[in-house]
Amino acid sequence: MINISEVNTKVGQVKLITITNEEGMKIVFTSFGAAIYNLSINDRLLSAQEDELDAFLTSGRFHGKTIGRTCGRIKNGKIKINEKTYSISKYWKHSLHGGKLGLAFRFFDFEIKEENEYIQLIFKYLAKDKEEGYPGNLALNSIYNIYRKENKIDIIFDAISDCDTICNLTNHTYFNLNIDKCFLNQKMLINADQYIEIDKELIFKKYQNVDEFFDFRKIKPFMDSNVKYKKNSFYDHDFVLNGTKPNAILTSSDGKIRLEIDTTYPILHIYTGTLEADTKILGVAIECEKKAFDKDDIFLKKDERYYQKSTYKFIVEGD
Repeated sequence: MINISEVNTKVGQVKLITITNEEGMKIVFTSFGAAIYNLSINDRLLSAQEDELDAFLTSGRFHGKTIGRTCGRIKNGKIKINEKTYSISKYWKHSLHGGKLGLAFRFFDFEIKEENEYIQLIFKYLAKDKEEGYPGNLALNSIYNIYRKENKIDIIFDAISDCDTICNLTNHTYFNLNIDKCFLNQKMLINADQYIEIDKELIFKKYQNVDEFFDFRKIKPFMDSNVKYKKNSFYDHDFVLNGTKPNAILTSSDGKIRLEIDTTYPILHIYTGTLEADTKILGVAIECEKKAFDKDDIFLKKDERYYQKSTYKFIVEGD
């Protein structure tokens, strides 16, 4: 079932696109930010966001949004492409998630295609040359495939630029599978042998083999009673996927709801905020992406297709 409505918000008239499949999964999308506003199965909310739509749309936490042109941080907002240095819009000291008005804060056009296996929602946006400082006109499709008979969704990024540029797109949905909403008790498995160590400004330092704190190769809660956490411990780190499938699994603390993630991207970025008591986060952001710190990895040649796909499959006990 598909329903489209329009609401007046602080950012203007925003389209809400609600798609419900045959298995009870309902997703509400917004045309502003090509975002997942909320995701539920059988009326149980599994995504986490600001309570009010206006707060969701404008939040610097990027709830549910399409992030780009580059996710992550660019040190000092400077990037050199073909011997020319470009200044990318800064969110704070560094460029973050595409700058002050990155894709998360843009209106997208959209179309809907009804395929046999899924309903396809295609958000479209043309990021113009020098928008937020990036070179090139980037034509972007942010695509969601909502499966009819499975509680499964594909998130696909398909883009092309008319000159050499950089590109690293992701989705920033926060998940909370726990009915009691204590998201730090969710359990996570990440098939990654290495993570990226960062400095105090959250900038790349070096690759590290996973240690006790970063080892999720066996499923464990984010607040693991067997791990000694430092004050203000948090996850805001890249995990380097080792190719084992599924790439990651998130479960509710009681194990009754399971989210399996498979992606063509090499990196899974996990963000929890401060582990101790950040009540405004309410969920864990799981961002599939390229190596945000590696210019060669995020470099996109003129007329070269950018295509990445991530699949999120929910399994509910009793299905």
